[in-house]
Order: sequence, then structure tokens, then C-alpha cells
Amino acid sequence: THLYAGNGPLPVPESLHEANDPSFFLCGYGSNRRSEPAATFDEAARNKSWAPRYQRVASLHEEGFTLTPFSPWLARMSSDNGKPHTRWDEMVTLLSNLLSTTDIEWSRGIVDGEAEFVLSNDHARVQFSALSDGYRAYLSWLGDLLRHLVEVTPKSSRIAETPGVVLIDELDLHLHPSWQRRLLGELSHAFPKLQFIVTSHSPIVASSVPRENVLIVDRSPRGPAEVHWPDKEYYGSSVDEVLTGDYFELESTLPPELRLQVEAEE
Repeated sequence: THLYAGNGPLPVPESLHEANDPSFFLCGYGSNRRSEPAATFDEAARNKSWAPRYQRVASLHEEGFTLTPFSPWLARMSSDNGKPHTRWDEMVTLLSNLLSTTDIEWSRGIVDGEAEFVLSNDHARVQFSALSDGYRAYLSWLGDLLRHLVEVTPKSSRIAETPGVVLIDELDLHLHPSWQRRLLGELSHAFPKLQFIVTSHSPIVASSVPRENVLIVDRSPRGPAEVHWPDKEYYGSSVDEVLTGDYFELESTLPPELRLQVEAEE
């Protein structure tokens, strides 16, 4: 009901209540994030039950909340009243850059009577439903983020020019190490006006950004959690260095029984 500044409460701007206004743009994705199957998704019921701005962060707070199905939405974008949406080319460029280092083409396929997109490169053509869990999980929240950005970005601006904050719990969820290593850098490059605040237990993610971008959450001797910057720079370090450093503070990366055996032999 109020915004607070140094001089006390301020009136809430009307733009905070307008779903299509880019002001105060915030999206959040919990660790249980997943897309609802297209066959059971009811967009009208969703919009009736949850305000659009809350939908953008609902998966952080409600374990059962599902994201908008990615493939049908992308299909609608490709044919908006018989022709591609005005953002279509911009969307394809962003997605191609974020999905792979190889060229990707988007072609429309039909699966169980529903429109579905097929990802193609030099090696194979794979339907969205046949992708790995990690790939689909990544596409689910990325597609949801793009959908919200399309809704709020003024016609005179590009999607990448919209500022805001994106919260992601366990960014590395189900992702192959090769994706974990480059994901934050590619997201920041694709969306330079968005601030990504993520949590992760992956040493690969932790070593993919400079020290000033990392905060460690520790349990203090008194009980409450404490947040602090690391003492050492681990940007570009090996997984073993990160795990045994002050990010994770493991004594060794060896399994306990093997470590005891090695220590006994020494």
C-alpha cells in the first residue's frame, strides 16, 4: 500500500498496478518451476485467479504454481492473425543466441494435435517435448520471461532495452555443466538492462562470474544466516579450488571413505 524512502512513505505510483507497464518489472522463478501441459492450461482461469504482476513471481511462493506452456505460446507468436507477431524476428534471434552456440532454426510441427516447435541444427531435429529435462526447464522459465517482456516492452523499444529484476532459485537445476558455465554470461549479454539475482549450489556457476558478483550465505555461530562477499577471487578457478575454498569450505572433494584411505596411506 505504500513505498518507503528516506523521508517516509510515498504514494504508490499507478504504474505499479498496470500489468503492461514496464515500470517495476520483476520476475521470479522458484526451484519447483515447471510448465503446465498445454492440454490442461486455462489462460482465462489463470488470469482470473492471479494478477499478472503476481503471476511473474508466483512460482517463488507457491510450489504448485505452473508457468505458461512455452511451445503453444511460441506458436501463437509465429502466427498472430495470419502473420508473425511484430516481435517474432526479435524473439527468434534472442532464443537462438541463448539456446546454443550453433545455428538453430524454428519450424512448426504437430504433436498430438497441438502446435509444437522443433529445434534443428546440423545434427538432429528434436521436438520440444522430447528435449532433456534440463533443456525444457530452462526453456520454460526463459519462455515465460520473454512472454512477460513482450507484454510490457513499449512498441518503440526492443525487448533487451527493458530494465528490471529477475530472481531465479537454483539456476543450475537439471543443467549440463557446459550450460552452467556459460549461462549467466549469456543471459547478461542478451538482457543487459535486467539484473539477475540467482542462487546456486554449483561450483561451476560460482566460478563463472567475478568475485564482486558473488554473495555467500552462511549460518553464523549465533544462529541467524549471514551474507558476505568471499575473501578470494574464484573467477575461472577449477571445480576443486571452488569447492575447497570459502564458497563451499569442503575439506576435500574425495568421498569420505577414500579420503580416510588416502590419509592412512600418508
